[in-house]
Formats: sequence, C-alpha cells, structure tokens
Amino acid sequence: MAFKIDPSVLNSASLRLAVVGNNISNSGVTGFKGSDFSDVLASTSSSGGNGVRIAGSRQLFTQGTLQTSQNGLDMAINGRGFYQIFRPSDSSIAYTRDGSFNLDKDGYIVNPTGDNLTGYGIDNAGEVEVGAVKNLQVSTANSQPTPTSKSKMQLLLDSRLPVIAAPNDIFDPQDAKTYSSTTITSIYDEQGTSHEFKTYYVKTAIGTWDVYGTTDGVASNPNPAVGAVGHDTNLPAGAPLRGARFSFDQAGNLADRVVGGQPVPGLITYVGNVGTAFSNLSNADKITFPIGYTDSSGNDAFFNLDVTQTAQYASDFLASTQQNGYPTGQFLNVTVDKEGTLFANYSSGQSNKVGRVVLATFPSEINLAQDRNNQFVKTTASGDPTINSPGKGGTGQVLGGNIETAGVDLTSEMIKLISAQRTYQANSEVVKRQDQVMQTIIGIGQ
Repeated sequence: MAFKIDPSVLNSASLRLAVVGNNISNSGVTGFKGSDFSDVLASTSSSGGNGVRIAGSRQLFTQGTLQTSQNGLDMAINGRGFYQIFRPSDSSIAYTRDGSFNLDKDGYIVNPTGDNLTGYGIDNAGEVEVGAVKNLQVSTANSQPTPTSKSKMQLLLDSRLPVIAAPNDIFDPQDAKTYSSTTITSIYDEQGTSHEFKTYYVKTAIGTWDVYGTTDGVASNPNPAVGAVGHDTNLPAGAPLRGARFSFDQAGNLADRVVGGQPVPGLITYVGNVGTAFSNLSNADKITFPIGYTDSSGNDAFFNLDVTQTAQYASDFLASTQQNGYPTGQFLNVTVDKEGTLFANYSSGQSNKVGRVVLATFPSEINLAQDRNNQFVKTTASGDPTINSPGKGGTGQVLGGNIETAGVDLTSEMIKLISAQRTYQANSEVVKRQDQVMQTIIGIGQ
C-alpha cells in the first residue's frame, strides 16, 4: 500500500528541509560549516515500491570567504585545521573554525562564550616554546624598558661638499661651520629615559671624513676598548673630540686597509685627541659610543653603532638609523602573524611574542560530531587530533584581523530548499489521494 511508502518519503523530505534550514539560518555565523543531506536509497519488492531509506546527512568543511575585521584578535584559517578550545564549564576540549576572540579581564584569549583558545607558550628567552599546549594568556601590564645596546645606520655622505679648512678645521659641535653634516637619534638607558645622541661628519680631505658624537650635548667619545673611555669633559680649550675616520675609494665605498698584511674591507680608523696617533679599530664595522649614564653594575653604558652601510656619492646627505632600545610602553593590543604567533604591542613601538595559536587536524574530519556553540568534538570515527603550528603538517595559515564567513552557498541552499519543499508537497498530495481512496473503500462497505 502507498501508506507504507509515502510516510518514508515525507520523513526524508522533512529531514532534508531541516538540514537546509539549518544551513540557511546559520549562513551569517562566523566559521560555520554546513551539512549536506545524503542521497536517499530506493527499495523495491515484488509487490511494488517500498519508499525510501534515509542515508542521513554529512558534515561539510567548505572553505569560507575571508573578510577583514576591526579586531586584531579575530583570526581566519586559510586552509585545513581547527582551533583547539578549552571549555571551562565542563573542562572539555572542542574544535572550531570560528576565530572570533577577545581578551577577558584576566588577559586570557577567549571566544564570545568564554571558552579558552589554546596554543604554545613563551620560554624565558621570549621565544615560542613548542610542546605542551596551554590556555593562551596575555599580560596587559606596561612593557619593561630596554636599554640601547646597538644601532645600525644607513649613511650617504655628499662628496660634493667642500673640505672643512682653517679657520674652521677645529671641530666644535656648537659651530655649524666646523662640520659638514649631522644626525640625531634617540637612545635609551635602563630606566627607559631617552637621550639625544648626535653624530657629526667633518670632511677633512677628498674621500676622508671624521666622525664625532655627543649625548645630550656632552662629548661622546668612541673607543674600541668598551668601557675604557666615558664622557671626555676635561678636554683642553679648542681640542677636538675623539671620533672615527672614514676613508672612501674612487667608487664611493669604504676603502680597504691592510692590517697584518691582510686587506680588511671598509676598516675605520680611530681618532685620538690632539697629538694622539691614529690606530686601526679591531671592530671594523662598528663604533662604540657611551650612552651617557652608569648602568646597574656601576659601569659606563655603551652601545655599538653599525656603519657598514656607509657610502659617499655626489648626492644629498641621507641618514637612517635604527636602534634596539625602548622606553616603557603602555599595552595597546594583540596581533597575530600568518604562523599564528601572537604579539603584544605597546605605545613605545615595542612588540613582544606572547604565544602561538595551534591548529588541529583529524584523519577523518567529516566524522567530527557537531556540538554546541558552533564547535565540534572528536569521535572514534574521526580519529585523534594532530596538533601543529599554522602552516605546518598540512594546516593552513592564520590571518589576523580577519574572519571566515560561513562555508554555505546561500543560492545553492535556496535551490535545495525549493526542491525539498516540492518533494514534500508532492508526497503529501499522494498521501492525501490515498486517504480519499481509503474513504471511498470504507463507504462501499457501509
């Protein structure tokens, strides 16, 4: 009888409508992964059709579209993998593609329902410690100051400038006629206090320049023996400050010199005070300057100025300096790079690594079980997760400041909805006609 057949078809169409409806209703949910209704299997017998048998629905993990967001802690996975989530409500582990995260009051990275994002921590050296996975936490305290220990300068001296000659050949930082060019750089001590470090360049001959320095207006005297000489505040009147000398070849590069019978590219010479001979620096590519304060050990603090990228051309004077010191800074935000490494950013311009997101993959992700809050849990059929850093072990990359939209094609789902609705209506009509037939048969017997 058709009554045996048609209800199974109605059940199939009803389940298809439920699956499609769930996809459509969640099409705006970040990282949502839709399901697909599997084909139904027809069954026949010698007496006619026996309706359909429902094969069930299957989970789909179609890549969603990536969209930028205003939250640096939002993350989108481009490729395979799931975020591993710790749920404190029942101490369980779940997995999700929803990368909507924020910091809670204790600095933990959590999703909107308060579940913790897990990943690798940081070791004592400030580097990512790959190993045990933990709940990721970020300190929002001010950053510690970092004293300047090295600086790198890109320097282009103008060969067209005239040689500084008498009566201006005695360097005086207060007299602009005694030097050709100057630069200013901020450097920092252990307390995070900023000091103004100036370098002066004096063209003493064709292809030859002397270099001098001051820190906060006081002579800053470089010396190859670190700590040997601090601020020289007792110079006789008119005596030049200690400096260094650059010599350039015809091509405008630092000239080679011979030390111990061997050529040393771009070696700088050390300049002493009046009456002191020149000698070659043992550290050929750096000039060691005092910062201008005594460190916590009671020693004069110095930093190395790397001048390897120095040249002389017929071009305007250019100088660009980078140094590794920072003042204390206020916490601003957290950002993430494509390897999943998290950085705490501070008002001082400093960025510190604070952890790394991990991604989980499964032997059969299609067999993960859907759970609450757009999350999945592992099953026997899915297999155990493999944990890796983003971009490793076949996982995708993580894009910070982005979200992954739902992996649902709304147009396709609407077509499926219309198809399922028509199937349901058509089979409802069959049941209705069979009911009329049955009513007629019952009337005949009365």
